[in-house]
Amino acid sequence: MERQMSIDAKTWLGPGLVFAATSVGTSHLVQSTRAGALYGFSIILIVVLTCAVKYLTFKFASDYTSITGKTILHAYRAQGRHVVYLFLLITVCSMVFAVPALALVCAGLFRVVFGLSVPDVVVGLFLIMVSAVTLAIGRYGALEKVTTVLVLVMALSTVVATLLLLPDIQWNEAGVSLSQEYGLKDFAFIAALIGWMPAPLDVSVWHSQWAISKRCEHNNQTDFRKSRLDFQIGYWGTTLLAVCFVMIGASLMHKQSIIIEDGAVGFAAQLISLFGLALGDHFSSVIGLAAIAVMFSSLISVMDAFPRTFINICHHLATPLHEDKGHQFLVSGRAYLAVLIFVVVEAGVVYLVGPQSMTGLVDIAATTAFVTAPVIAFFNYKAITGIVLPLNARLSSVTCALGKICIFIMAMFAGIYMVFRYL
Repeated sequence: MERQMSIDAKTWLGPGLVFAATSVGTSHLVQSTRAGALYGFSIILIVVLTCAVKYLTFKFASDYTSITGKTILHAYRAQGRHVVYLFLLITVCSMVFAVPALALVCAGLFRVVFGLSVPDVVVGLFLIMVSAVTLAIGRYGALEKVTTVLVLVMALSTVVATLLLLPDIQWNEAGVSLSQEYGLKDFAFIAALIGWMPAPLDVSVWHSQWAISKRCEHNNQTDFRKSRLDFQIGYWGTTLLAVCFVMIGASLMHKQSIIIEDGAVGFAAQLISLFGLALGDHFSSVIGLAAIAVMFSSLISVMDAFPRTFINICHHLATPLHEDKGHQFLVSGRAYLAVLIFVVVEAGVVYLVGPQSMTGLVDIAATTAFVTAPVIAFFNYKAITGIVLPLNARLSSVTCALGKICIFIMAMFAGIYMVFRYL
């Protein structure tokens, strides 16, 4: 019986962990830690509310795929070609900075742990090429195997570190008040934090495609209940870890007024030292390797998502709606490799002409996700409300109302940011 349960779990558990691997990268290691260091424990409320507001958008995409057996991109195509074109634009804008930013964070960790003297951008570009080769050889199977163990190791280390810090926290003196005055610089950082917390909303499309890949790999029908459980584990697990990273940053950096390094190497050294303070110096090397593992799994997940998404978008645009079966387009080797090569070249160009600091690249990518979030949220809401749902998945009037409220909140804050930032 136990063996049968294990085999059965392997046929559905996976896309949620890949989602976690994509999330528990820069948004957690970098953004959440920086948030705690800068604003203390008060920022936890913003992190939790952000995850709550985004939850339904991710859930709608996951439910749509498990119910229909089609990627959410098919629903976008049903809403009109203009929707697919708009999402293509969002995808390209996200790709320009996301991959170089992730690789640069990972490069900083590599340099600190292994004592490398090679420039950050060289190490980052090398890691991007290694990721491309890994995906070209193994595709989704390799992606899932790499991510599952690595995410769990870092997650366990983070939770243990947070628990060890709890007895020393002075809650009556913890952090700054949310009522303090924030300037434009603070608002810009919070916008970047929200954009990638717990992940950018275009990851809902990626998760949809990974779920279909999982189904095709095992040639089984999607079980709605199990697929939802896989998603819930990935989503709320990443939310918990985000809170943990904020607490670590607040406990060990904000309390001592430690200034955050902008460079990849400087920040990586600070991050590893934080875990060393919490768990003991003898754990620093283990934490360094775990952090590298998580960042590399995040990088490889994103690098798989862009070619997969780009090729499927092209398929949906080229195929008349009445002929589009809605299943994930079979990604050909040549097309997949071509987009992978483009991603590598584009990252090199960004390193040559883009921002030189790690935090600069991260903030640009995350802010782009923040501004485009309400658009994707609206598309996903239209997708789930545009199909006939089975009894166990039907939306209540309260859920529909909450979905609209969440879209409004995202649009309102994106609009406020644009006004204050550019007017």
